[in-house]
Amino acid sequence: MAPKSTQPLKGFLDKYPQEMAFLNYLIDTVKSVAALYGFEQYDGPVVEPLELYVGKTSKEILEEQAFTLKDRNDQALMLRPEITPSLARMVAAKAQELTFPIRYFNYGLRYRYEAPQKGRNREFYQYDFDIIGSDSLLADIELLSVAVEILKELGGTQDTFVVYINSRSEMNAFFASIGLREDQYRPVLQAIDKRDKVDDEVFINLLVKCGLTTDQTREITQLLAEPDDYKKNFEPIMQLAQAYGIQDYIQVNPMITRGLDYYTGFVFEAKSKIGLTRSLLGGGRYDNLVASFGARPLSGVGFATSDTVLEEFVKDINKVPDLQTTQAPVLVTVFDQSLQKLSIETAALLRRAGIKTELYMNMDTLQKQLKYADKKNIPWVLIIGPEEAKNQNVVLKNMPASSQQICILEDAVGIIKNS
Repeated sequence: MAPKSTQPLKGFLDKYPQEMAFLNYLIDTVKSVAALYGFEQYDGPVVEPLELYVGKTSKEILEEQAFTLKDRNDQALMLRPEITPSLARMVAAKAQELTFPIRYFNYGLRYRYEAPQKGRNREFYQYDFDIIGSDSLLADIELLSVAVEILKELGGTQDTFVVYINSRSEMNAFFASIGLREDQYRPVLQAIDKRDKVDDEVFINLLVKCGLTTDQTREITQLLAEPDDYKKNFEPIMQLAQAYGIQDYIQVNPMITRGLDYYTGFVFEAKSKIGLTRSLLGGGRYDNLVASFGARPLSGVGFATSDTVLEEFVKDINKVPDLQTTQAPVLVTVFDQSLQKLSIETAALLRRAGIKTELYMNMDTLQKQLKYADKKNIPWVLIIGPEEAKNQNVVLKNMPASSQQICILEDAVGIIKNS
C-alpha cells in the first residue's frame, strides 16, 4: 500500500506558525484600520443554502466555482464563496432593530473552486467592509479611504498601487445614450470587464456578439480610449477624495465594472502597479440586496480583499515584516526530576507576572535545553540547578548577548519586563 500523501488538497494550504504569524499580521492590520473608522465586527455561517446565492452572486461563482453539498434532508448547501449575501440576510432579519447606517467588517474563510495561481487559492481568508443604510457619496468615499488606508498600512504607496473607480449607473446612462437595449447592458459590461485581457479584435468581436452596431461599438471603444468627458461625472466624489487626502490614489476608469451581479452603482478596484495582475481589492454599491429578502430597501456599499492577494502585494513591494513565531520570550529549564516541581512553580510565577513563559518538557541535558531555546529564538532562559535552589536564586541567561547573571527571581522578572 502506498503511503498516504502529506500534502493538502489542491488550492488549500497548511499554515505552520510562520504562515500563521503573517496571517495574524494581516488580520491585525485590517482590524486596526476597522477600529480607526468605527467599523463593528460580525460573522455569518460558513455553510448557507445554495438558494441564498442565486441572483446574489456572479453566474461564474454559481456555475463554476461553487463548493456544494447536500444535507441529510437533501437540501442543497454551499460553502460560502463570499459573505455579502449572508450580511444582507442578517440585516433583513433585524432591520427593525438595527441603527442605520451600520458599519460592519468581517474576516473569515471563503471557498471558491478556482484554478490555484499567484494570489488565488480555493480556500482563503477574506476581509469585508460594508456600510448599509446610506446612499450618500460619503459612504462610498469612506470605504475608498478604508481601502487606501489598509494598503498604505501594509507599506503601499502611490508608486505601488492605484484605486480605479467607475459607476454601473453612469455606464448604463451612457449605454442608453447610444441606443443600447437594457438587456444588452449586462453582457456589454461583462465584455468591457475583459477589455484589458484581450486584444482589439477579440474585444470588438465580444461587443458584436452582444448585438451592437458598428456605431455603438465605435462609441464604446472611444469611451474606453478617451474617457475625459466621462470623468466629469465623477467630480463630486473626486472633490471628496481631496478632502480625505486620497485623491492621488484614485483614478476614474470606465473599464472597471466588477463581476458580481448585485452591484448597481459605484464600483471600484485597487490594482498593483508592480507584480500582481489581479485586483488587490474591489467592491461597489448594491441597492437591491437587502430588499430581496422582503425587508425595506436599504442601500449598501462594500468591498473585499483576501489574504492571498495582500500577501503577494506585500512580497512584491518588499515590505514583508520580520515576524517572530515564538510567543514566549522566556524558557524555564528543568534540571532534573527532583527540581521539576520548583521549575513548574517558577514558570507559574512568571506567568502570573504577565510574562509569556515556556516550560521545557523533557528531562534532557542543560546543553540540549539551551540549544532548543536558541533554535526557537527564545531570548531569555531561566535556569534553576541544585545550587540555585539551595540559595533561592536563579541563573538568568541572555541568549542573544551570550551572557548570564545570578539573581533572585523577583529581580529576574524586572529585568525581563524591562528588556
